[in-house]
Amino acid sequence: MPKSNKSSASFPRPALSIISGLAALSALLISLRYPESDPDLRGLGGFIVAALGHYLIFFLLTLSLARGAARLSRLPPRLEAILMTLFLGLTFVFLLADTFVYQQYHFHINLAMLDLFFNSNGEVISFGAGDTAAIIVMAILCLTVASLITIAGIYAGAGILRISRKGIWIVIALFAGFNGINVYESAAGRNSFTAYNSAIPGFHPLTMNRLLNKTGLISFKENSYRASIAGSSLRYPQNPLICPEAAVGEGESREKRPDVIIIIIDTLRADTVTPEATPFIWNFARENISFQNHYSGGNNTRIGVFTFFYGIPGSYWNEALQSQTPPALLSAYRDAGYRVQAYASANLYNPEFYRTVFAGIPNLRTESAGKTPYERDASAVRDFMTDITRELNRQKKGADQPSFSFIFLDQLHSITLENKDLRKQPFPTTWTEPNYTSLSRNTDPENFFNLYRNVAHETDARVGEILAFLKEKGLYDSSVIIISSDHGNEFNDTGLNFWGHNSNFTGYQLKVPLTIKWPGKEHREISALTTHYDISATLLQEQLNCRNPVTDYSVGKSLFAADNPDWFIAGSYSENAIVFRDQIALINSIGKLSFKTPEWRNLPEDHARNKDRIIQAINLMTKYNNKKY
Repeated sequence: MPKSNKSSASFPRPALSIISGLAALSALLISLRYPESDPDLRGLGGFIVAALGHYLIFFLLTLSLARGAARLSRLPPRLEAILMTLFLGLTFVFLLADTFVYQQYHFHINLAMLDLFFNSNGEVISFGAGDTAAIIVMAILCLTVASLITIAGIYAGAGILRISRKGIWIVIALFAGFNGINVYESAAGRNSFTAYNSAIPGFHPLTMNRLLNKTGLISFKENSYRASIAGSSLRYPQNPLICPEAAVGEGESREKRPDVIIIIIDTLRADTVTPEATPFIWNFARENISFQNHYSGGNNTRIGVFTFFYGIPGSYWNEALQSQTPPALLSAYRDAGYRVQAYASANLYNPEFYRTVFAGIPNLRTESAGKTPYERDASAVRDFMTDITRELNRQKKGADQPSFSFIFLDQLHSITLENKDLRKQPFPTTWTEPNYTSLSRNTDPENFFNLYRNVAHETDARVGEILAFLKEKGLYDSSVIIISSDHGNEFNDTGLNFWGHNSNFTGYQLKVPLTIKWPGKEHREISALTTHYDISATLLQEQLNCRNPVTDYSVGKSLFAADNPDWFIAGSYSENAIVFRDQIALINSIGKLSFKTPEWRNLPEDHARNKDRIIQAINLMTKYNNKKY
């Protein structure tokens, strides 16, 4: 026993300066994955100084607090070293995971993403077997590096200790200098050295914009563009809707109003609708009204679906959620006597569509049976067919209640094949599910894109089942049928290492198909710019004959109107953008403005900025807040 106490007492505590310095260097090496897209030497230099200083201060603070807690609790040095190793290893694992998230989505791991990962049963975020194996290997490597750092901190000599302390002060001095640069560039509207600030997790550098602007030392270049997106309660629609009963077409009685059937295929980009990939959707487009230049209002499901139904920008999502305000579109259809129901493959809890889009819908169907996206798609379609068949039987007995049905297919979002026999797939690939950890800027996208098109082919067959069912039941010719998507999906099309969606506002992530079958309207192709904001305006004006100005409930216009805009607003979880034909104006979460080309390259500071349009867009993002006019 005495021998054990002597051994414990002689075990040295790790040197915090050495461990903090080596941990910061390791974190920096991991973080070099962040600015992989479109690197710039000045920005990269600023990133290295900022990230190194940020991580060094983080480890010094956390490890110093841990050391104090260990001494107060009389924790043995050996146990302290083990816990310190685990802390460093888990931090490296988290940071490495965050680099993969940032490369794909260009935002950091946050509570919303963790909630989706842990509580969606793989419906929203999932990993294939290859990804899981890669994660395990990387976790082991991170823990190994952490162990080596701790060992170095324990056995380093006095000379190395002195050098490490001097190095810490040098890094802190450089970090302070970087913050001084950031103060200037933030106020002057520049980002030469600070271009990658947002790529560093948890980093909030020093700014003095208000002070410098007030003193006149530096004036804001973009002051008039800045928007306060957050506001008070939602004022939507701005006036009560005045909508007579559903419009009566030629030879149509009020007793038989058309059903409305909306089919949304999650993650379907516009150029995937081809005879080879999606023959049923392709033929449907050739027979009906096809919109060739249509865009979603968001680059993710939450905002894409929100803008489709509400007709207003995704910046109002939180207000709609907090107040549980349903879209004017569905409120009007319910008032007109329609039975409204959702047949979504993924559940309606993440995102919270049950408290927004479908708030107040009685007997709402919130989830589908099945373990895979393919099975859940099948469940959604099967339930739709069952309900419609039951309604038709009720109509034979004298009941008459038209239906508004929303069918949301999710298999393409997972990009996972149900039929794993690749020989039977139309496009050659060796993948049956995504392998995101293998993706980089230099990855040939063909394998992944062909997998995506094969999954689109399987989903298209499901759409074919729906259309065949409607024809069999005699509903196809009399119904309004809309086929579209919530957002697109990128496969490194820009060459900037963007894979997936919710990471930029290029056409690859925003442009989606839209085809409408409207009783009494002939086939045509419309090439003018249209957006999801136009859906509610079209249905409320053209079918329910609502007399309100469209601006009461939408920032769009009827799809069949002659006037067409040359820009639109798009949103993500944390940013908004005004998308023009030749440029994209990006508004980040704190209202700062920057500009990109349609291929997501930075624009020079002296380019034409469409100032009036940008101010108009910002006004639309606050128009429906509850304020006095």
